[in-house]
Amino acid sequence: MSRLLDLPPEPWRNGGGVTRTVARGEEDAGGELWRVSAAEITTSGAFSRFPNMDRQAMLIAGGPLTLVVACTPNTMAHVGDTVRFSGEADSAVTLTGRPARFWNVMTRRGGVFAEVTLIRHEHGPLVLEASATSRRIVLVLAGACQWASPEQGTTTHHEVGDLLLPTPGKPGLIQSESPDTVLLHTRIQL
Repeated sequence: MSRLLDLPPEPWRNGGGVTRTVARGEEDAGGELWRVSAAEITTSGAFSRFPNMDRQAMLIAGGPLTLVVACTPNTMAHVGDTVRFSGEADSAVTLTGRPARFWNVMTRRGGVFAEVTLIRHEHGPLVLEASATSRRIVLVLAGACQWASPEQGTTTHHEVGDLLLPTPGKPGLIQSESPDTVLLHTRIQL
């Protein structure tokens, strides 16, 4: 287990901010296959370009703000608001409230698919099936949960800011511990 804010900050490609890399896929001759990070938005400015990548930016803290992609403004005022866009597109953010944090998911177009969802207490447990072709990342946004690994016979407790990076190909179960629990679940399908 790790904590999001314990991950080292790295400068954006364009120098306009910082991000914390949560997980990334292998690289090949075409570059990165996928990457998941948390971007800190402290000032208005342009986003870096990532050719051949599809992007999803989800507001996970702070805001509100406006994300402009290819001249189209997208207001993001609530946790879970998401914008999907091409990595080649001109994109910039304008803060209209307090500093914000994005969950930034990038996947190689045509080769890798990502699904990013919020799971709330009332949805019941999150069952993670064993799959060698997918990677899963869970961030606790509110409340608390338990991670149960049937193969290892272990159960661990997780709170706000904790990251769960289940081992690929191993099943597991995440159970909410309180009615206010909100989990950010990212599935990367290779």
